[in-house]
Amino acid sequence: MARYNAEKSTKEQVEVAKQEQTARYVPAGVLVYDNKQFKFYNKTKSSLYFWGDKIADTPKAIEPVPRIIPIDAYYYILGDEFERRTIQIIGQNGEDRISFEMYFKNELAVKYTAVFILLILVKDGNVQVHTQMTSFDKSDW
Repeated sequence: MARYNAEKSTKEQVEVAKQEQTARYVPAGVLVYDNKQFKFYNKTKSSLYFWGDKIADTPKAIEPVPRIIPIDAYYYILGDEFERRTIQIIGQNGEDRISFEMYFKNELAVKYTAVFILLILVKDGNVQVHTQMTSFDKSDW
């Protein structure tokens, strides 16, 4: 009986170790817009590799070399051009919703796409952006 319990305990420990190892590479993150910058905070338990993005109906922009986002760090994308175009389209006052995608690989080179809805508010020429993540799934971007 003691041997059975020891084998069962060892199998359970191996299973827990596998789950922890797998969880280490599952991507997680937060996107915020602040000070004319989109900031993606890496909440994964390992580094993420940012390859590119796509906003609304524009073509995907995939870089030849990724940007590495270490654990608990962030990567920023300047928003000056985004704000200029937003005001051209929406005007000095208005709102809109657009899609935004970010393309990543984890440390195992598995591809993922983070999909967001950007809620854009423009008041007297000042742009505010509220982000909502809708998915962060394996993909073949």
